Amino acid sequence: MLRKSTSILAPLAGLIAIVGAGFSVWYFDVADINKDGPTISTEVTDKVTYGEITVTTTDTLTLVLDQGGIANASDVTKGISVVGADDSPVASIVAQYDAGTHYETIVDGGLNPTITTTITISEGLRDYVTVSDGDFLAGTAGVFTRTSTFAAQVTDLTIDCSTTDETNALFSYVTGMKPTTSEAYDTMVDTVTAGTVTIAYSVSFGTIL
Repeated sequence: MLRKSTSILAPLAGLIAIVGAGFSVWYFDVADINKDGPTISTEVTDKVTYGEITVTTTDTLTLVLDQGGIANASDVTKGISVVGADDSPVASIVAQYDAGTHYETIVDGGLNPTITTTITISEGLRDYVTVSDGDFLAGTAGVFTRTSTFAAQVTDLTIDCSTTDETNALFSYVTGMKPTTSEAYDTMVDTVTAGTVTIAYSVSFGTIL
């Protein structure tokens, strides 16, 4: 009886070893397999800045209307000058546009900026004074504009308002309006005393295609 029991158990032990070695599989209901992947964060690149305009001339300026001497009584190009707070002549009004560190980006982006300098002569005063600098184009209501584009990071926007031999580089009298009589002078004074000249700068860009 002992020999018979041994011969039966040996094949069973071998069969258990074969199943356990992977020759068969077990199937059960299991949950889905999940594994988190990488997370992508968000970064927005810097917005291009278009620089700034700096006006260096910050002095209080005055437009002086003078005859320019009796010899120039009827010469509309003579007698006007621009002076500072200490009544000293002002040769220029200095400003500049600096496109800043994104200058190359602006150019590469196909933008064609236009820089506009605008001179506006107030009502009344514009009846007697006009802008004679040929770089400025006359518009309506005493408005004169000069446009330019930049070819470098920094663009000069200086306005020449110097006076040489009684002739101002920027202003002159309107033809026929320079007073040649005492009465005409009095009328001009009443008309222009509160007059002003304003200067403004702007930069505009084309549409990015």
